[in-house]
Amino acid sequence: MKVAVIHSDSRGWFPRYYDNLIRALEKRGHEVTLLLPRNRANKRSMLAHKQLWGTRINFHLHFLLFKLTGWQDCFSHFSTWLLIRRLKRLRPQLVHLHIVSNYILHLPMLLRYLSRSGIAVAWTFHDLRMLTGLCCVEAVDKCKRWHEGCGHCPYLSDNFHPLADSTHGVWRLRQRALASASNLHIIAPSEWMGRMVRLSALRKLPLTVIYNGQDLARFANHGADMREELGIGAGEVMVLGVASYLTDAKGLSDFIQMRRMLGNSYRIVLVGEMSKESKGTLPHGIIHLSTVTDDDKLIALYQSADVLVNPTYADNFPTTHVEALASGTPVVTYEVGGAAEAIDEHSGVVVKKGDVQALVMAVREVTSHPDHYSSEACRQQAELFSLNLFDDYVTLFEKMAGVQSSSNISATSAGELKR
Repeated sequence: MKVAVIHSDSRGWFPRYYDNLIRALEKRGHEVTLLLPRNRANKRSMLAHKQLWGTRINFHLHFLLFKLTGWQDCFSHFSTWLLIRRLKRLRPQLVHLHIVSNYILHLPMLLRYLSRSGIAVAWTFHDLRMLTGLCCVEAVDKCKRWHEGCGHCPYLSDNFHPLADSTHGVWRLRQRALASASNLHIIAPSEWMGRMVRLSALRKLPLTVIYNGQDLARFANHGADMREELGIGAGEVMVLGVASYLTDAKGLSDFIQMRRMLGNSYRIVLVGEMSKESKGTLPHGIIHLSTVTDDDKLIALYQSADVLVNPTYADNFPTTHVEALASGTPVVTYEVGGAAEAIDEHSGVVVKKGDVQALVMAVREVTSHPDHYSSEACRQQAELFSLNLFDDYVTLFEKMAGVQSSSNISATSAGELKR
C-alpha cells in the first residue's frame, strides 16, 4: 500500500509523530511519502521520504487574501493543482491528512480530486479548525455557534484579526467539502475530540478514536537529577510546567497565582518560550527555562519533578501528560478537552478549569502522598499510550484501502465510533 501524508509544517510535535507512523507502516511493508508545502523550514527538514509541493510565495498571498476577506481554504488554486499533479504521479491508495488549513491549499479542489480518484482519505483532527469557521480550540467552551454554523464571530481578534467576518461562509465551505468526500474517515486523537465531531455538522462521517502513541522506552532510563543544577534543595518540592509557548491560555497567570499560594518549600520550573513582558512578571520561586530540545535533559526534568502541572485552558490530548507519566511523575491538570484522558486516580488529579485554589490543593495532595501516586502507577498508566497505537493506524489504513490484513484495531486503545 502506498500512503501519502500531507501536513503543513515539519516542526513542533510532527517530526516525532511522523517517524513513529512511518516505522509502523514500513514494518507492515507499506510505502510512505510525506508531502509538505514549499517553504524554508520544510526545505531544511530532514524527515524521511519528504517531497515539497507548491510555491514559496503561495502562503504569503493566501494569508494576505485571508486578512483582507476573512476567507480560508478557497485560494491557492495553482499550488493545489501542483499538489494534485504530484499525487497523480505517486498514485497512493490512501492519503493521510493532518493540519492543512494553514493558508496553503484550496480544500474543495483537493477533496474533489481525491473523491473522483477513489483514493481513501484518513484525516487526523489535531484541533477543531475543520469544525468551525475560524477557531482551533480556544473558543470551543465559550461559543457553540460552530455546532450549526458560525458567523458574527466574537473571536476574530484572537485569530489574526481579518478585516471581514467570513466565518459563516468558511464554515459552510468546510462542511460541504468534507461532507461531499465519499471516501473520508476522520481520526480523533482523543475521546473529547470524537465528541466534538459528533456535535458538529460532520457527525455522519465515519470516525475512529486513536490516541497518539509515545515511545515510552525513551523515558525508562534515569536521567541526571536536575534539582541541584536548578538550585532546588533536597527538602523542596519541584513543580514542573511544560508548554511550547507559555501564555495565559497555557496557564501562565495560574502558575503565578500558585506561586503566591504555595509555601516556600515549593519551587515551580516552567519550560517553554515566553514573551519578555511575561518574564518580567515572574515572582521569586519560579524558574524559567526556554524550550528544551535535548531529549535527555527534558526527560531528566520530568524525572526530577515531583509533579507535572498543566493548567491549560484548551487542549486536545496533551502529550506532556504521557511523557510525565512515562517518567514516573504524576499529573495535575484542568478538566478541559482531552487533558484528563491520560490520567487515572493513581496517576494524577483533575480539577475544574480556572480553579487555582483547587489546583494548589491537588498539588499538595499528590506531593504529600507519593505512595498513592507512585512512579510505578504512573508508568503503568502510560503503557496505555505506547507505540502500539500506531499499529492501529496501520490496521485502519489497510481496511480503508482494501489491503488484506489479519490485524484488528485494539479495542482497549482505539474505539471505533459506530454510525
